[in-house]
Amino acid sequence: MITDFFDQVLLPEFLKPEFERDNWYLVVASLKKILEEKILNTEINSTEATMITTGKVYIGHNCKISPYVVIEGPVYIDDDVEIGPHANIRPGSVISKGCSVGHAAEVKNSIMMEGSKVANHTFLGDSIIGVEARLGGHTETANRRFDQKPIEFSYNGTKLQTGLDKLGIILGERSRLGGGVMTSPGTMIGKDSLISTLAFVSGYIPPKKFLKIKHENELLENRLSNGTVF
Repeated sequence: MITDFFDQVLLPEFLKPEFERDNWYLVVASLKKILEEKILNTEINSTEATMITTGKVYIGHNCKISPYVVIEGPVYIDDDVEIGPHANIRPGSVISKGCSVGHAAEVKNSIMMEGSKVANHTFLGDSIIGVEARLGGHTETANRRFDQKPIEFSYNGTKLQTGLDKLGIILGERSRLGGGVMTSPGTMIGKDSLISTLAFVSGYIPPKKFLKIKHENELLENRLSNGTVF
């Protein structure tokens, strides 16, 4: 199953054993606990004068932190990470080497594998995204059902019961979500797949697919007077 999403699991060493389990996708339920145990004390090797941190936070070397970033531990940020202004990194987040988090983006209780990117004004919550995966600007990974019941994954026609009431997406390596995409809780997208701008996605998208949406626009004569009155 995991090979439909990841050929390589590139992230901090302490998380790699979690991806050797059959139910590796449930690691999101344990991220806060794992980080509380692994981060003994806050260690900040890259900083910015207006950055705010609370709780246990590890920030690696050579990171570029923009102004007014808020980081709420426990959070682990590896080397060579770029975080845009006004971004919010919430508890349980693991941002691996060479990742990028855009302006005013929010990452919550999620794993970003090496080289992955989350663009501006995007929410990534309770999710796992693979190596060099990308989320376009203004993308939303919904992570809770309206009825707040446990979320299930759909994979190749099989329902995977998770028991979790908060769960976003599994996004395979090198896969990309265009700008303004909305994903339902428990969405799984295989590696090397592309999701068109403004698409709504749920369920399971196999590897190497391109989900394209079709818009129908109607071009009419402008019958407005003074811009506002017929």
